[in-house]
Amino acid sequence: FTHINVSKQNYCFSDFPFPDYVQDYPHHTQMAAYINSYVDHFGLRERIHFQTKVLSLFKDETSGLWNLKVCKDGQESQLYTAKFVAIATGHHAIPVVPAEFQDTQFQGEMFHSVKFKNAS
Repeated sequence: FTHINVSKQNYCFSDFPFPDYVQDYPHHTQMAAYINSYVDHFGLRERIHFQTKVLSLFKDETSGLWNLKVCKDGQESQLYTAKFVAIATGHHAIPVVPAEFQDTQFQGEMFHSVKFKNAS
């Protein structure tokens, strides 16, 4: 992907517009810089956890809070409680197909949604 296929006016966060010098359809490097600027501007970096496996996630209906158990790089698991959860696996990420789908008897073509380009 060289350029984003959505204009910067439609792709930006409402509280954080793209800089004026960015072209209408940003290059992927400008998009990455924009996201990094947003994260730094709002002090979110320390709240983002990359390369972290989600072991369990469930909503406590009594409190309305999410309970999240995660593990990073073989370390001891950690528990979090949160009002909101954002799952950002990334549609440009390298696909991960769970083993139970790899060992199927299905004879048709099987592929991850990131590879889907055309319905015809």
